[in-house]
Amino acid sequence: MPAALAIISSWTLVQRLGAFGLILLGIVDASFIPTPGSMDALTIVLAAARPSWWPFYALIATVGAVTGAWLMFRIGRKGGKEGLEGRFGKQKMQKVYDRVERFGFTTVFISAILPPPIRPFLLFSQPAP
Repeated sequence: MPAALAIISSWTLVQRLGAFGLILLGIVDASFIPTPGSMDALTIVLAAARPSWWPFYALIATVGAVTGAWLMFRIGRKGGKEGLEGRFGKQKMQKVYDRVERFGFTTVFISAILPPPIRPFLLFSQPAP
């Protein structure tokens, strides 16, 4: 029950923040805390309250999602392969590297649509600068 109350309270807070809440939700959604469908739901709720503002809310939702993805990309660039190998082991990661090399797009696509714990693969699979 307390977890459900926390979720409802968080949703109410984000909804009250309006467009700024979309940015925060985009950052959270791109992190290790996925919130499937929440960006869409909040955009719909805000646009339904002010129909003439829907292009603005759509733009702000996009800004939030891109900002969150950019932040995770930067973190992944910093950790790189060393971060993955330290966490999962060099042998396991070599299998992943081989699959990415062999099946490229399909491997990344499937890992992108799966929930965590697959998301760290995308986060740390960036080559270090």
